[in-house]
Amino acid sequence: MKKTSYTGQFKPALAIKNKNGVIVATGYKTLLNRKIEFYNFRSKETLTMSKKRFEQNYTVEELV
Repeated sequence: MKKTSYTGQFKPALAIKNKNGVIVATGYKTLLNRKIEFYNFRSKETLTMSKKRFEQNYTVEELV
């Protein structure tokens, strides 16, 4: 995951993909307790998980 300075805000122009390479979200935010939160539009729910679990299950790509 790329290090950014947008802590606490949704990051623009990102594609979050699951293990199958399917885009499931377009942004995420880092919470104060070092967890990642994002809205998965495939399952229509907001997910909150640890950074380690997020990095194991999802990849983040910048859209150009």
